[in-house]
Amino acid sequence: MNKVNPLYTLAVLVVLILFLLFKIGALREELRESKSDYAVKKEIATKLVTLQKLSADRASLIRYAKNAHGFKVTQTPKNVTLHAEALNKAQLDRVVGKILNNAYWIEKMKIKKLDDQKASLEMEIVW
Repeated sequence: MNKVNPLYTLAVLVVLILFLLFKIGALREELRESKSDYAVKKEIATKLVTLQKLSADRASLIRYAKNAHGFKVTQTPKNVTLHAEALNKAQLDRVVGKILNNAYWIEKMKIKKLDDQKASLEMEIVW
């Protein structure tokens, strides 16, 4: 029976180790690319969720203002104008609380006291 030369065994092991090192390097690069792709997709998903929430908030504000008594709502693609002539304290508190507790860009807001119990409100919200 022929003996296997130990140098051949050593050469095969060195080639195997080199192959595995190159393979691990390629996998590391692939993992790095996957992490960067994940970060980009996560950022896009976060922006999309934020935009969906803002859109839902806009729709709920408009629906709330249209259903509330005494409000005149003027809507354009870029803004919404809310106008109410005579609101009592509770109505004014509810409306202002609903608006200020959400993320709206308020361009203009006027509250004018009519008497001890009533006030008028004029507000312009920009999208």
